[in-house]
Amino acid sequence: MISTNLIIFGATGNLSTKKLFPALFELEKQNLLPSKIKILGLASQTLTNYEFTQLVKNEIAAKTENFNFIDKKLAGFMARINYLTVN
Repeated sequence: MISTNLIIFGATGNLSTKKLFPALFELEKQNLLPSKIKILGLASQTLTNYEFTQLVKNEIAAKTENFNFIDKKLAGFMARINYLTVN
Protein backbone atom coordinates (compact mmCIF):
# COMPACT_ATOMS: atom_id res chain seq x y z
CA MET A 1 0.00 0.00 0.00
CA ILE A 2 1.19 3.52 -0.81
CA SER A 3 2.03 5.85 2.07
CA THR A 4 0.08 9.12 2.03
CA ASN A 5 1.04 12.44 3.62
CA LEU A 6 -1.63 15.05 4.26
CA ILE A 7 -0.25 18.52 4.96
CA ILE A 8 -2.56 21.04 6.60
CA PHE A 9 -1.52 24.70 6.48
CA GLY A 10 -3.00 26.86 9.24
CA ALA A 11 -3.45 23.78 11.41
CA THR A 12 -4.08 25.75 14.62
CA GLY A 13 -6.84 27.87 13.10
CA ASN A 14 -10.56 27.46 13.74
CA LEU A 15 -11.32 25.81 10.41
CA SER A 16 -8.72 23.10 11.00
CA THR A 17 -9.32 22.46 14.68
CA LYS A 18 -13.11 22.70 14.70
CA LYS A 19 -13.96 21.21 11.30
CA LEU A 20 -11.11 19.50 9.47
CA PHE A 21 -9.56 17.38 12.22
CA PRO A 22 -12.95 16.24 13.61
CA ALA A 23 -14.00 15.30 10.06
CA LEU A 24 -10.77 13.34 9.54
CA PHE A 25 -11.39 11.56 12.83
CA GLU A 26 -14.89 10.62 11.68
CA LEU A 27 -13.28 9.01 8.62
CA GLU A 28 -10.87 7.21 10.95
CA LYS A 29 -13.75 5.86 13.06
CA GLN A 30 -15.36 4.47 9.92
CA ASN A 31 -12.04 2.97 8.72
CA LEU A 32 -12.08 5.20 5.64
CA LEU A 33 -8.63 6.77 6.08
CA PRO A 34 -5.73 4.98 4.41
CA SER A 35 -3.89 2.85 6.95
CA LYS A 36 -0.54 4.48 6.16
CA ILE A 37 -1.65 8.13 6.15
CA LYS A 38 0.43 10.64 8.09
CA ILE A 39 -0.98 14.09 8.88
CA LEU A 40 1.37 17.06 9.21
CA GLY A 41 -0.05 20.24 10.69
CA LEU A 42 1.78 23.49 9.88
CA ALA A 43 1.17 26.85 11.53
CA SER A 44 3.01 29.89 12.87
CA GLN A 45 1.94 29.29 16.47
CA THR A 46 4.81 27.92 18.56
CA LEU A 47 3.62 24.59 19.95
CA THR A 48 5.23 21.25 20.67
CA ASN A 49 3.89 18.20 18.91
CA TYR A 50 2.29 17.12 22.20
CA GLU A 51 0.61 20.51 22.74
CA PHE A 52 -0.78 20.45 19.23
CA THR A 53 -2.17 16.93 19.49
CA GLN A 54 -3.79 17.85 22.82
CA LEU A 55 -5.42 20.85 21.12
CA VAL A 56 -6.80 18.60 18.38
CA LYS A 57 -7.86 15.92 20.88
CA ASN A 58 -9.77 18.47 23.00
CA GLU A 59 -11.66 19.76 19.95
CA ILE A 60 -12.56 16.22 18.88
CA ALA A 61 -13.66 15.34 22.42
CA ALA A 62 -15.93 18.39 22.52
CA LYS A 63 -17.73 17.16 19.38
CA THR A 64 -17.83 13.45 20.15
CA GLU A 65 -20.51 11.63 22.10
CA ASN A 66 -19.38 8.61 24.10
CA PHE A 67 -15.79 9.87 24.20
CA ASN A 68 -14.55 7.00 26.40
CA PHE A 69 -15.85 4.49 23.87
CA ILE A 70 -13.67 5.89 21.07
CA ASP A 71 -10.56 6.55 23.16
CA LYS A 72 -8.55 3.69 21.59
CA LYS A 73 -9.46 4.79 18.07
CA LEU A 74 -8.54 8.36 18.96
CA ALA A 75 -5.11 7.29 20.26
CA GLY A 76 -4.39 5.66 16.90
CA PHE A 77 -5.53 8.79 15.06
CA MET A 78 -3.37 11.05 17.25
CA ALA A 79 -0.32 8.87 16.51
CA ARG A 80 -0.68 9.81 12.83
CA ILE A 81 -0.44 13.55 13.54
CA ASN A 82 2.71 15.66 13.72
CA TYR A 83 3.11 19.42 14.03
CA LEU A 84 5.69 21.84 12.72
CA THR A 85 5.95 25.57 13.45
CA VAL A 86 6.64 27.63 10.32
CA ASN A 87 7.19 31.34 9.77
